[in-house]
Amino acid sequence: SMLRVQAPRARLGTARPDTGLERTRAVFIQPSVRRAVRKVSFAVASLATLAIAWHFSVGTLFNSMLVASPEATFAKIGKMLASGELVLHVGVSLRRVLIGYIIGCALGILLGAVLGRVRIIAEFVDPVIELIRPISPVAMVPLAMLWFGIGELSKYFIIIYATVIIVLLNTAAGVSR
Repeated sequence: SMLRVQAPRARLGTARPDTGLERTRAVFIQPSVRRAVRKVSFAVASLATLAIAWHFSVGTLFNSMLVASPEATFAKIGKMLASGELVLHVGVSLRRVLIGYIIGCALGILLGAVLGRVRIIAEFVDPVIELIRPISPVAMVPLAMLWFGIGELSKYFIIIYATVIIVLLNTAAGVSR
């Protein structure tokens, strides 16, 4: 029997002579940077897909008289930004939110402190709070419009309602401990 000796095989990728080019091409990317790039890439792809779907659905799935195209929407945003109208409207909305939030927090803290301290009032009011707690502020919009009309008061009511329930419950829980 003949004994054959084989030369050890070179591993894949090591058969080429080392010219130093491989080292300069290989760029090490930190895992956190790689995750961030991946996250941004998916966000951009997702938003681009949404914009394309929006573009093709106007006039086909949706009536173009009811739903504006992305082009028309962004053109209007550009005009409103240039004229300062958009900034004005955003400012009015932020003012509403701030005033409603401050009133809602004040009411929530005041009522929550009373409910957290006075047990008999808490037991009396708890069924009412538990009844209205799961009602979404969005579901209250038609009622607010019926009760207060289309003006500012209905808008403030929705913001105050959304704020006061959360603040009241958390304040009552904090005070009672």
